[in-house]
Amino acid sequence: MTRLIDDRIALFRKENPDHKIITSMEFFDDKMALVQAVIQNNGGQTIQTAFGQCDRDETEYGVMYVCSAESIAISRAVRFFYGSELSPIESALGDRVKGKLQKEKGKDAVENALNKLKK
Repeated sequence: MTRLIDDRIALFRKENPDHKIITSMEFFDDKMALVQAVIQNNGGQTIQTAFGQCDRDETEYGVMYVCSAESIAISRAVRFFYGSELSPIESALGDRVKGKLQKEKGKDAVENALNKLKK
């Protein structure tokens, strides 16, 4: 997966040297990390967003789940930027993230995360 992400970012940077990719931690605890990636043009306008989520127990080295979540978010944002749609697996993953947040942090946490997307 890392090679695919590296290739996407390299192509994006080559074709859009004036654009920025900004990441932010949306949720983090000892079990899960949720990161948002935002692509902005040279005027600072947001033109694409995506989320990446990873559970601590899904990575070989527990602490790497934050890095994995960030990589997933960046890769998705760049892919969406180029117009690729979600695969069925990634659609299911989005539903899984929503369900986990709702279960662990309550409905308000899910609503807050979704409202950030709408802004």
